[in-house]
Parts: sequence; structure tokens; C-alpha cells
Amino acid sequence: MRAAKRLREIMHGIRNKGAPHGWIREDLWARLVEFWQQEDFKKLKQVNKRNRASSTGGSLHTGGSTTYEATRERMVVELGRTPTQSEVFARTHTRREDREWVDKRSSD
Repeated sequence: MRAAKRLREIMHGIRNKGAPHGWIREDLWARLVEFWQQEDFKKLKQVNKRNRASSTGGSLHTGGSTTYEATRERMVVELGRTPTQSEVFARTHTRREDREWVDKRSSD
């Protein structure tokens, strides 16, 4: 995770600086610049920027490092059927001890 974070920081820095790092080949640099200039990338960049600035914050969940898919698969075994999306959401956004929602956003 630390390496991925560091690579994101490095790529962000070289994208903003507009100059390649010594370890990026020229042909790859040209492809990166082309990718960063595409409208899809620019739109995604703006959406992510708005999300980071949002005051609503992220959604809390009780699943820890367990993925939604793994939780769903466990529920298939427990319930004997495929759980609905809302059932999986409720399982991952309520406390086990009292079945209360973890935050107002989840309950809404």
C-alpha cells in the first residue's frame, strides 16, 4: 500500500510538472501525456477532485478488509440463497452487537 501511494504521488508530481522522470521511456511518456489529455481522464479527475472536497465524507462500514463479494458469498452459505444488494449493504453498514447503522448516511 505504501508503494502504491508513493507511485501515485510520483505520477501526480510528474504530471503536474509536465516533465518525465528519468525512469520513464520517451515512448511511454508520450502515451501518458496523450492519456492525460483525453476528455475522459479530465472528467474523472474533476469528479475525484469534487469527491475529495466533499463535506459528506466517506461511507463507514463494518466489513474491515473483507470485500463485498466475500461478504456476499458468506451470506449465500448462511441464508441458503443469494442475498439482495440491500441485505449485503445492511450487513456491512450495521454494528453486529446492536444492529444499529454505523452512521446517518448509511441509514439514509
